[in-house]
Amino acid sequence: MIDSKDLPIFVKIAEQLRQQISQKGYAPGAFLPREIELAKQFDISRATLRNAMAILEKDGWIIRKKRLGTIVAPDALRRKYRKIDIGFFVRCSLTDYQEYVEIFQAQLHLGYTLRRAVKRRYFVRLFPWFNPISGETPYDLNEILMHKGVDAFVLASPAYLGDVIDKLRENHIPHVALETHINRPGVNSVVLDDEKSIAFLMRKLYELGHRKIGFLGGLLKHVDLNSHCRRALTEFMKQVNCFGINVKDHWIQCTGADEWSNRTVSLGGMVKEMFSGNDVPTAVVAINAQAVNVCINTLKSMGFRVPEDVSVVTPAILNCHENSHQVSGFYYDLDEYADMVLDEIVMNLRNASYRPGKHIMYGAFQEGETMGLVPDFQRKKTLKSNTKTTN
Repeated sequence: MIDSKDLPIFVKIAEQLRQQISQKGYAPGAFLPREIELAKQFDISRATLRNAMAILEKDGWIIRKKRLGTIVAPDALRRKYRKIDIGFFVRCSLTDYQEYVEIFQAQLHLGYTLRRAVKRRYFVRLFPWFNPISGETPYDLNEILMHKGVDAFVLASPAYLGDVIDKLRENHIPHVALETHINRPGVNSVVLDDEKSIAFLMRKLYELGHRKIGFLGGLLKHVDLNSHCRRALTEFMKQVNCFGINVKDHWIQCTGADEWSNRTVSLGGMVKEMFSGNDVPTAVVAINAQAVNVCINTLKSMGFRVPEDVSVVTPAILNCHENSHQVSGFYYDLDEYADMVLDEIVMNLRNASYRPGKHIMYGAFQEGETMGLVPDFQRKKTLKSNTKTTN
């Protein structure tokens, strides 16, 4: 065992600074005195002080900023205490109590993660971000990140939190985004494996004889965001080309950027557009549980039967979906998903050298009642067409 008397002076100075931070001599987000002042305080050279500061930086206690100085890392105290304080950035207004209730009860990724954090007895704070009515951000971001004493953050979606993510990365604050985007390296995220799910579903439909397949999506966010819907559509088109399927333009229904630019058509309206005319799909890949329900209900109102006339499948059936046993798609245990998110945060807090990355959660396929063989009238039409071609 090494006697503390034998330790280099810069190691001893680093420990003394740790103690000062732990005893709240310097608050998280506060600037430390300048190097020349600290060197004078400890009666050491600036070179020795820099060696001590390098240890603290490596261990995640401080952040050194060129030309600005050295600040105490926002999560520095968590290196000592075990209780975790997690902030959730959510999109809602400040004053609508019902919105807070809905967020906590939501049967989606954020709701499950929020409830799981409470069950783990973590401190939880909600930060409404981007008022949907005024379009303004209701808080001072620097105040939240640097002076509120929050150890780590969960982001509901990075689509409208670009400024938050940049600050989190810049200040090395532990965080997890519940959806990732491609052009922001260093964002820690836990995502569902929607691409693999789409590929599996397309192969399954093809094997069942389907050659007319539609896609019912949602909001296609900007291409740089690489959102869930965009990833699913990209993989869908990749599989369409792979299997040589001829998809008509109106069989792909989404809103957002590119050729589907900012339409206001409802999901039900999209289904009606998809099934207008004589040539209609025999299967629809619906992006989520909501799209599945709307698709099935709209098809029934139009006189189509599921799955006798049209198969409806989805890359993600959330485990809260009431009729999930009836829908062909993928089962994700969202309690397990929430644990994965929170484990990422704990890992980040306990290991200063930990670097964020993309962590994929895989789903289990379940074949429900909405997937069937290609309808008989379509098979007969295909057989007749093939016969004519042969002759």
